[in-house]
Amino acid sequence: MALFKAQLTGTGAIKDFLSKTLDQVNDKEKLLKKIGGRIVNEAVLDNFIEKENSDYEAWQGLTERYKKKKLEKRGTDNLLEDTGKLKKSVGHRVENMKLIIGAGNKDTPYAASHQFGYAKKGIPARTYIGSIQNSKFTTGKKEEEILNTTIQNWVSRFGKGEK
Repeated sequence: MALFKAQLTGTGAIKDFLSKTLDQVNDKEKLLKKIGGRIVNEAVLDNFIEKENSDYEAWQGLTERYKKKKLEKRGTDNLLEDTGKLKKSVGHRVENMKLIIGAGNKDTPYAASHQFGYAKKGIPARTYIGSIQNSKFTTGKKEEEILNTTIQNWVSRFGKGEK
């Protein structure tokens, strides 16, 4: 996970809620790892399956010319999934009490090009981690749903004395 990393930033209410909740949690790192795992294994996976970003907006499709070329060369016209390497490169970690989700490694040097687009090569952004709103990288609805449910479950468990 070296080619790009992103710090997802959400709406003010979510950031405030998360900040207040983290103040009440003993093992903040464990909670952040749980959230990261759920985002990668649920939201990102769903984005690849549904061919959409985390705000449920469809990715731009392939041009007919490229679709034909890809079918001939690779035997598939599946968006962003020839070998599965890109999807497998998505991961998360906690660093200085911040959740970092990123993608890319030596086998996937194109990870950022697909996430953010690459105008010089005619590659549109097909955001598979989070969402882009007003040219700003942010959490999408899927991540917000995961944040809310994970934190609510964590706080309810914490309230019962569990860790």
